[in-house]
Amino acid sequence: MITKLILGLLLVVLVLVLSVIYMMRQAGPELAREADRFNIPVIEQAMGKLSSWDYNELSPYLSKSFIELLATDGEIQKDLDIISRLGRVLSYSGPRHVSFKRYDHWLYGECAVNRYTVSTKFEKGKGVVKFKLNHCYEKPKITFLQVVSRSLPSNSPALQ
Repeated sequence: MITKLILGLLLVVLVLVLSVIYMMRQAGPELAREADRFNIPVIEQAMGKLSSWDYNELSPYLSKSFIELLATDGEIQKDLDIISRLGRVLSYSGPRHVSFKRYDHWLYGECAVNRYTVSTKFEKGKGVVKFKLNHCYEKPKITFLQVVSRSLPSNSPALQ
């Protein structure tokens, strides 16, 4: 009798766990589409400014914590100068959503971090621009930016 009760409870718990997993998998693409609606315009605007390789042009799209982490505007500009060896952005594909993570911030409530890649053709070669955007209490801001290309030295900087 007790074993039947335990088996019944285990079956109920298993069904509940499977239901939660199913619901989370269904919500994933919807959450990504919702994030894209806010993030893709920011990425496209930043890609339009990327060719200048000028910190002042990119700074409106960067989060305050990102800027503070890199210490000074001059250090960020030095990293951009290294990446500028690629030349102007000739073309790029639409941003590709790679991953997302939702979390609760103690002050701002629900927040999300989304990662994107953008395949890009520069004057001196092809590359991929990687972005991480944080959408919390304000419009999405870039918290990570990296340009990966064979045309860059192997120790090219990641602005993060």
